[in-house]
Amino acid sequence: MSKLEDKVALLVRHQAKAGQRDRIQEIWKSFVQPKVISNTAHEQYFFCFDNNDPDVVCAFQIFSSRKALQDFLASDWYPDYLAQVGEVIQKAPEITEASIQWKK
Repeated sequence: MSKLEDKVALLVRHQAKAGQRDRIQEIWKSFVQPKVISNTAHEQYFFCFDNNDPDVVCAFQIFSSRKALQDFLASDWYPDYLAQVGEVIQKAPEITEASIQWKK
């Protein structure tokens, strides 16, 4: 198990085109969900709908290391996911990478 300071948190915010949030979830379920389930380096993953904006999806993820994050993003299926989700979002997702300082 990696030390807390080795872990990386990733926060992703997708702004869907009007009425397309459910389509983002369908694409996510097809591509991302099965990969996360089988990836032990993905220690936590939360796929969320924004309660204040019906067209926003947020994902919060914790990876065991920076290398695990890089490996996940370099997966051979990832460009296909980006292409499909790119058809239903208004702009590039907002992505924040963070270093975990404390957790409960």
